[in-house]
Amino acid sequence: MLYIINFILLVIFLYLMVWNAWFLLVNKGAPNIKTAPAIRKKILELLDKDMAEKSTIIDAGGERDETPYTIIDPGCGNGNQAVEIAKAFPKARVIGLEVSPVAMLRCKLNKKLAGVGNVEFIKTDMFDYDYAQADAIIMFQHTYFMERMGQAFKDKARPGTLITSNKFPLGAGWEPVEVLDIDTLMPHQKTLHVYHA
Repeated sequence: MLYIINFILLVIFLYLMVWNAWFLLVNKGAPNIKTAPAIRKKILELLDKDMAEKSTIIDAGGERDETPYTIIDPGCGNGNQAVEIAKAFPKARVIGLEVSPVAMLRCKLNKKLAGVGNVEFIKTDMFDYDYAQADAIIMFQHTYFMERMGQAFKDKARPGTLITSNKFPLGAGWEPVEVLDIDTLMPHQKTLHVYHA
């Protein structure tokens, strides 16, 4: 019996070591975790409201800007959420940023399978990207990235940009305009932080 327990513990230990090595070597230390459906739904609502408000401001100014509403998903993983947003807002431009070559292959496959043309995936480091074109930024990153992400948005996002962060708050002095508690079946995801640059 002790042999079986030791064997099970060894298998679990080896699995965790391989899991950690995968994220460190292939995903640059970031796990690929799916955003809870209830949080995805709330993000879609926030994007819809922000898009409508920004469209009204453009119309009130007398001139119609033909630049599409641009949504950026830094560290988009396999691209599922970016594809879902592109489907929900066919007139918007959705950009997924991903550094992992394996995840990038999955992004491109998901885009092809979904048949959406208004989403693009860019292989780049999310900290180096220029966020000035973003109307909205949606993300679910690990806590140890949040200080750098906050600084990147301070340096590169334009005023008025909607920013949502699943679970973890932005660092670098950002104060959320709203912190939403969302009922989900995923116990590790219950909070959505909402910011405006």
